[in-house]
Amino acid sequence: QREAQRLKEQQHLHEPPKTTDGDSPVERAYRCFDSLARPSKKTMIACADKTDGLLLVDGDIDALPWNEKGDDLDYPKLHDMLAKEALRRKIKDQAMKLWIQAGRPDKQAF
Repeated sequence: QREAQRLKEQQHLHEPPKTTDGDSPVERAYRCFDSLARPSKKTMIACADKTDGLLLVDGDIDALPWNEKGDDLDYPKLHDMLAKEALRRKIKDQAMKLWIQAGRPDKQAF
């Protein structure tokens, strides 16, 4: 049973993750990648150059973990990157709450 669960988890990592609403370069680029029906890196760069509404900044597309051919993403790496972004956001939110609770002191007092 444990082996079956482990295999299921490994298989899940090779599937595209759900998009998030975060604002990191990886999250922004992945939302665009998903909304553009998972294009190649070359196609995505061309779309970004021609479309103002994608809300990408320089470097966002390169932040994605592309495979060697540039025609798809390395989904296990992407899962890991998105998990790290979620953790970073959680830590930042907790620090912000503590800062507000402390009366928003300056850096030296906090």
